[in-house]
Amino acid sequence: MYGMPGGGLFMIFVWILLIAALGFALYGFINWLGKNKVSVVERQVTHTGESTPVQILKERFAKGEITQEQYLEMKKTLEES
Repeated sequence: MYGMPGGGLFMIFVWILLIAALGFALYGFINWLGKNKVSVVERQVTHTGESTPVQILKERFAKGEITQEQYLEMKKTLEES
């Protein structure tokens, strides 16, 4: 009399699917935003995807693994070769 039998259940199912689809879309968008943030170190990576020796040396110095004197000496050695 007022529509198809079970129409109310069908609409509930449609809304659940719609909310789930929006949730997946939002989750994917947030992951996409996170993956597009590129760190300073990643920007220095060569086209082959590998870091150059000077870049690795800079990273080690930035992490505090080597002193400034060691950094300058190693950098000079790398630039000479």
